[in-house]
Amino acid sequence: MKRTNRIAGILLNAVACGISATVIFPLIWMAYSSVKPNPEFMQNTLALPRTVMLSNYAEAFEIGKLGTAVLNSLFYSGINVIIVVILSITTAYFLARYDFRGKKAVRFLYTLGMLIPLYALLVPMFVQYKMLDMINNRLALIVTYYGMSITLSIFLAESFIAGIPKDIDEASVIDGCSMSQRLIKVIFPLCKPIIATTSILTLLNTWNEFAFAVILTPREDMRTVSIALRYFTSGKKLDYTFLIAALMCTSLPIILAYLVFSKEVIKGMTAGAIKG
Repeated sequence: MKRTNRIAGILLNAVACGISATVIFPLIWMAYSSVKPNPEFMQNTLALPRTVMLSNYAEAFEIGKLGTAVLNSLFYSGINVIIVVILSITTAYFLARYDFRGKKAVRFLYTLGMLIPLYALLVPMFVQYKMLDMINNRLALIVTYYGMSITLSIFLAESFIAGIPKDIDEASVIDGCSMSQRLIKVIFPLCKPIIATTSILTLLNTWNEFAFAVILTPREDMRTVSIALRYFTSGKKLDYTFLIAALMCTSLPIILAYLVFSKEVIKGMTAGAIKG
């Protein structure tokens, strides 16, 4: 029995290592390919660089105007994460704790929001924003990105909050906490794992989105990183090393955010799954 368990453990570890390698290798490949001269890269795409060219990053920033694009994406992502976290936790708390008229309708609406294909709304939203004269308006993207992320965030947060004992709420009421104090001092601190999870998911949705960004904010000084990357492939000559350097720069914030909050994200996802 022990031998069987040991063999099973070895096999599981081997599978886990194999899956990890398929995720880690592309990142390593991007890192060393981004500093290779383009002719050297074209000769052998997998070989380690013989010549290191850090100037690829400077060229990438100049060609794609990455500095402005990264700042724009950080702005949209940061605003969206803050709004989604505050409103999703607050809404989920009331849905998980209180019975009120229309509760089922609210649940139905945010569930429906997860089922509707997002890009089916692309043309209607463009027409609506054009009528409101909100093309090339940052508010249009902020509202759109909020709508993209809020439904799933409420769903995950409600499952998590439902698993928090109600005795904690009752104790805070006895201590004289108002509703706002209860949310700020009790619920939000207890929801750190699910806050990390929804923050990362919202950040990913906002950072990687292309279609709405390209039609709602086509102006150059408003474009996001996903639009900036398009300029590396739109010319007659494609310099792959500049493109890879740009991809490294635009991927780094997401990778760092996940590394910093990975434990909380995993805890939030597993807790939400078990309690849901």
